[in-house]
Amino acid sequence: MEFKTINVDEKGNEHYVSDYQLYTKSLILSLVKDGKEVKCKNLDKIWEYAGNKQRFIDYVKSGVADLLKEAE
Repeated sequence: MEFKTINVDEKGNEHYVSDYQLYTKSLILSLVKDGKEVKCKNLDKIWEYAGNKQRFIDYVKSGVADLLKEAE
């Protein structure tokens, strides 16, 4: 598992906006196998849960767990 912060305003990163249909700051989970992305998920409810630390953590944990199951 790897965490990356990407600034889409930086030169060369603009493609992430269209690749993931971004319209605001987002948390994207990406499953990569053999160097290629095979699945991605935008955890679009992070802003709904931003004011509730436990719900936020549970939401992110659930999203990561779901993606890891698919990686097996």
